[in-house]
Amino acid sequence: MNYEAGILYVSTGQKYYQETIRSARSAKKLMPSIPTALFTDQQPNSDNSLLFDEVNIIREPKFSFDDKILPLKETPFQKTLFVDTDTVFVDSIVELFVLLDKFDLAYCHAPCRVCPGENNRVQEVPDCFPEANTGVIVYNNSEIFQALVDEWEKIYTEQRNAPFPPNHDQPAFRKALYSSPMISYVLPPEYNLRTPMPMYKGWGLNPKILHGRGPSLERAIQATGASGQNFGLYDFSTEKLSKKHSVLDEARWLTRR
Repeated sequence: MNYEAGILYVSTGQKYYQETIRSARSAKKLMPSIPTALFTDQQPNSDNSLLFDEVNIIREPKFSFDDKILPLKETPFQKTLFVDTDTVFVDSIVELFVLLDKFDLAYCHAPCRVCPGENNRVQEVPDCFPEANTGVIVYNNSEIFQALVDEWEKIYTEQRNAPFPPNHDQPAFRKALYSSPMISYVLPPEYNLRTPMPMYKGWGLNPKILHGRGPSLERAIQATGASGQNFGLYDFSTEKLSKKHSVLDEARWLTRR
């Protein structure tokens, strides 16, 4: 079935499947009319299957970044928001689909502008064109996007088979996107707040998508659910953020540090 716009997940392995369930629940709670689709090697039970408008079984999973790349082309949505399994929605993101009336693709910069390690560097791309975090991307499923995915998958395969392969798919995406004629847009970090590391949230825009695991994600969920969301710098990777300090106090503390 083809839909105008929706949210896409890809998960292989029980752990990531369980993360997907949590993320999809957060999306459906905030945006019940937005359809969701899942590519997975797991068989959803009757309760979880209600979270997804379409489920596609991956028959031969590789349990690696390979599993997520090609399903992006098979999305049932013309306008697709792809999110990693370790995401939680804390506000509606329907405006992203409107953005696709003007742009082919939108993403947030990766907090690590180039993944650590010399094996992740791409010599053909200048430093001023950093990596995209491929865990949250919104795109039109057009021919030009499908060509980008094919190039991304090709480069990633070549890199993995090299003597010193990279440890992530993002360097390959960076190279493919730099060479693509796509019209892309860089989203503000509120649409992909990476909880394991210090980041900045701008004033006047609420957090939209939290992206992380473990204690940092739980702290971020607690903080963004509070009444005071206009914080600036934050660091949910530590336990410094406690009941004794408001989110704004923590931001001020980080600024002084």
